[in-house]
Amino acid sequence: MPLFCLIDRGEDAGESGRDIAAVDVEDALRVQAAWSSLPATSHEERGAKLLLGLTYCSDCPRSTIFRKMRKMYHVRIDPRNADDLLSVAKKEIRRRLLDFTKI
Repeated sequence: MPLFCLIDRGEDAGESGRDIAAVDVEDALRVQAAWSSLPATSHEERGAKLLLGLTYCSDCPRSTIFRKMRKMYHVRIDPRNADDLLSVAKKEIRRRLLDFTKI
């Protein structure tokens, strides 16, 4: 799952980015579990979770992500709030990843 790129191992990815073949499957599964455990009860939480997942799982422009969210998931977010929502979701998934590593 491409959400593994949220894992910051302190490695220098260089200009070409991280090599997908070098990804640890266990790490990828931890990230997937952390993302899956994000709350989605309110409209804002669901929007943040979807925005985070779609941002890291696709390499399309943000306008396309908003369109997918609207058409596939019936979630509308204000583009002006997208950076804040993404920031909140990143902080929460990082916190959950730290919790998973303590287990």
